[in-house]
Amino acid sequence: NMSSIRTAVIFSAVTRFTMRFIGLATAIAVARMLTPEEIGTYAIASAVVMLLVEFRILGAGNFLVREPQIDEDCVRSALGLTVLICGTLGVVILAASVPMADFYGISDLAPIFAILSISFFVAPYISIPISLLSRDLAFGIQFYVRIAAAIVNALVVISLIILGYSYFSLAFAQTMSALTQFVILLWVRPDGMRYIPRFRGMKPIARVGIFSSLALLARKGQMALPDMIIGKLG
Repeated sequence: NMSSIRTAVIFSAVTRFTMRFIGLATAIAVARMLTPEEIGTYAIASAVVMLLVEFRILGAGNFLVREPQIDEDCVRSALGLTVLICGTLGVVILAASVPMADFYGISDLAPIFAILSISFFVAPYISIPISLLSRDLAFGIQFYVRIAAAIVNALVVISLIILGYSYFSLAFAQTMSALTQFVILLWVRPDGMRYIPRFRGMKPIARVGIFSSLALLARKGQMALPDMIIGKLG
């Protein structure tokens, strides 16, 4: 009904602006506490990972939100597709960590990539529940999930920088943010969520997402490639 839609829109807007405020405050604190060289080192790793993030769900979320009728098999197939994609990308990041560190001549990039890869292995169990919450217009729950993750990210990064973990703080904070969402979503468990993946019936889901994922990849590439190029040249 209109009341539910109005509430969902309000929560969606509040979530977006609150996340931006927390993100801005965190970025200001990090910029004050780390040197440009430290921030730049992490920026190289995050730029590479950012390009791969767009393939993590490959339309599975959009499919679940937009499909008129979904059942248990639908949800499990969407989860199965996401598990395959995210698992593959996580392994690719791990395998490429040392070669990428050698390419940039920064040995610490390898463990940063390894830390960031963890979020890919839990991503299916974040993106699918979030999509089901969106389908049910449960943006209030999403608000608490995302804000809790943003607060954890801010607290972890600032605490670890104070303890002397430098750019590793940013990678650990990003991973802890993902794990926070994972744990909360296990607890709230949206209606219809199934945790056993199904590896059949995935083609229609992938077909929905391939073009949107490629479009997002192109957009993120515009932002990420300068960091990657400057990181190598500078």
